[in-house]
Parts: sequence; C-alpha cells; structure tokens
Amino acid sequence: MPIISSKLYWFKNGGGVNMTGSPFYFSSFRNTFISVGCDNMAIMTGIDPMTAVPDGIQVLNVDFKSIKEDKASGECKHAWIAEAKWLDSKKTDPSDYVQYLEYVPVVLEWTATNETRGPNSDWSTTSYGGDYYYCNSGYQGNPYLPTGCEGKLQIRTALIFV
Repeated sequence: MPIISSKLYWFKNGGGVNMTGSPFYFSSFRNTFISVGCDNMAIMTGIDPMTAVPDGIQVLNVDFKSIKEDKASGECKHAWIAEAKWLDSKKTDPSDYVQYLEYVPVVLEWTATNETRGPNSDWSTTSYGGDYYYCNSGYQGNPYLPTGCEGKLQIRTALIFV
C-alpha cells in the first residue's frame, strides 16, 4: 500500500488507491487509517486521523488540510492504511519512521459473487457479511474455480474366496 504524502520532493505527492470494480476491499478488522505531520488533518470519508477503517472501503483518496485555517503549513504530511499488527510491532510513533517508507503492508479482503462459484458447491455467510464457498459432501476441489468441485473417486474392493 503506498503512503500518500504531501510536500516530499523525493516521493510522489498525493495519489491514492482505487479498487472499484474489483472484488477487493480494505479489511476493516485488520487495518488502521493513520495520518501524521505537523498541523495536519487528513480526511478519508470523514474519519479521525488514527482510527479503524470503515467496512467495504475500496477507495483511498486523502485530502490534506491545515488544522489552523489562518496558517499555511509547509511541513510534510503523510496518510496511509496499514495492517494494525504491523503498526503494533513498531512500538514507536509512526512519524518517526514513515518518512523513510514508500509502502506499508495492508490486508485486503475479497468477496465472491455467485457467478464465481463452481459446480457441486454451496455457500455460507460469514459473521461479517461475506460469503464463502465449500465443496458439497462427496466432492473435492476448489469451489472458486470454474471447474469447481469434482466427485471423489471411490474404489471399493472386495475379496471373495470360494
């Protein structure tokens, strides 16, 4: 996941991520939205500078604003979505190390539509609203592939002594 920066001459300024039209979205359970910098307010759909990611977000566009309207800040500002575990492992202020990074790890989730379900499979809904597929009893394979689940070859042998 790229870090979106403002006023950094060696990084691309601005930018964003757009996954619209794909089955992917940012995990709301495993990611955090972060914004760092002096006199900085980064707006992503109106949420706080360090908060959980809302459900179903496929687009990250950040608008950097100055907190003090009468002051134009020349400081570099950063914003990104990153895996919460990765952030926890750093155990320091994100502004201490983000200036040296271009990318951070992020967790994506995806949803499968009924069109992606192969034959001989069924589905169930997860606790967070997504669906997952599985092979019906007596079948094996990958229910997400067009070939789907195939019947198991069952060989039964019987020995008959006369």
